[in-house]
Amino acid sequence: MSPPSVSTADGSGKSFDLQKYHISYNTGFMLEDPLTSLPPYFDQWHVLASSVPKLLIEKKVREAVSKLPVLDHEKLASYRQLRLAHLQLSYITAAYVWQNGDKDPPQVLPKSLAVPLYEISRKLGLQPVLCHTDLALANWKKKDLN
Repeated sequence: MSPPSVSTADGSGKSFDLQKYHISYNTGFMLEDPLTSLPPYFDQWHVLASSVPKLLIEKKVREAVSKLPVLDHEKLASYRQLRLAHLQLSYITAAYVWQNGDKDPPQVLPKSLAVPLYEISRKLGLQPVLCHTDLALANWKKKDLN
């Protein structure tokens, strides 16, 4: 069976491959079956992203990020892994920048965030910031798995 495609509305009979643009026939622009975890090598990103609410209350996001090593983003093997990594890193970055509200935002990001977030964003064609694409389109799960 060939991949899903859509015909153009101009009557020309042309069609385009939805998969090429990461558009799902079933969920549209929402990432179909987004991942909830990355390979174990990236566990530090997951743990830190999961801890952001608590770290924000304690104003310790920057302290936690200072302990984060620069992980090799090239080890991400799929589009879905890149999307989850972008979500996690942009979420951590937003918390890092706005930890103290609008008082004293940092002017420079640590390499442990800046390097992988920039490179992953470049690969995905996204800006290196937390956006709707991350928060809504790649951050959902089915209520009922049946």
